[in-house]
Amino acid sequence: MNNSAIKSQRVGPIELLPGISRVNFWTFMLASFVCIGLMATLNIALSYILVQHLGIPWSKQGALSGNLTLVTEVMSILLIAPFGILADRIGRRAVIIIGVIFMGLGYLAYPYATSALDLYLYRILFGIGIPAAAAMTATIQNDYPTERSRGKLIGAAAAFNSVGMLIISFIIAQLPNILYQSGWDPITAGKLAFGFGAFLSFVSAIAFRLVFL
Repeated sequence: MNNSAIKSQRVGPIELLPGISRVNFWTFMLASFVCIGLMATLNIALSYILVQHLGIPWSKQGALSGNLTLVTEVMSILLIAPFGILADRIGRRAVIIIGVIFMGLGYLAYPYATSALDLYLYRILFGIGIPAAAAMTATIQNDYPTERSRGKLIGAAAAFNSVGMLIISFIIAQLPNILYQSGWDPITAGKLAFGFGAFLSFVSAIAFRLVFL
């Protein structure tokens, strides 16, 4: 059926293009909440791994954290265009699923690092996911709304970005201390906290597989 024959749906003041459902819209809001939140939180929570898991002194943490961030930036520069091309071949749903799965694998692996080299390898793993997720969220926020509603949808996505960063970073950063005070050892507490990030990634991948266009 031609899209012009399909009635447009609205979410509040946001008018969606014909063929885009409210469920698609809210799944995209989930992507906005989760993807940016997970991207930002890893750096925030990294200090716990450096101190509790690896025993790296404070004097060396700044340089190491900066180098790990650089790895992420390089991966994004190298891969964001290829992922855009790949989306034309296999679809944006597949690419955003690849993105959140790789971010989840990064979260899952990080607390098992035994050296700085491990951190770099796991950051590469995580860094593969960032451009995939970032490229697709940017594409979808332009493809879902009508022209007159594009700014409103981008604003809604930005709000979910901010809330996601606040909530996810707070949970993952605070969970190790909460677990430690409850009697868990520091290493296990770190694994469970980062495991929450992985769980959130994999659950999101399932949601995207079921709902995203």
